[in-house]
Amino acid sequence: MSNDDREAIRRDRLVKNELAFRDYNNRRVEVEQQAVALDGVEDELVPFVCECGSADCIGALMVTVSEYEAAHSAPNRFVVKVGHSYPDVEFVADQYEHYWVVEKHPGEMPLH
Repeated sequence: MSNDDREAIRRDRLVKNELAFRDYNNRRVEVEQQAVALDGVEDELVPFVCECGSADCIGALMVTVSEYEAAHSAPNRFVVKVGHSYPDVEFVADQYEHYWVVEKHPGEMPLH
């Protein structure tokens, strides 16, 4: 296997990990939205999993549902802990004190 093949596999794995973490967080958003509907408390900090590409990352970050939804204004954007970015497949689109929003370079997102 060539170095290019290994690199392509690694990059695909990073994106798939990020998508899996985002799917988990999206389910969390649904639960939080139901809780807001019941108790009326909005913009409470909620623990979300870091959506970085590392399968070993088990970090949590605290953001509001509004911040989470704003960060995902495009399908190629992910919420990560500060410093959890992979410059070869993404760039830091927004930096906040307690989290970053990374955006995939064109062509890095799977078509399905």
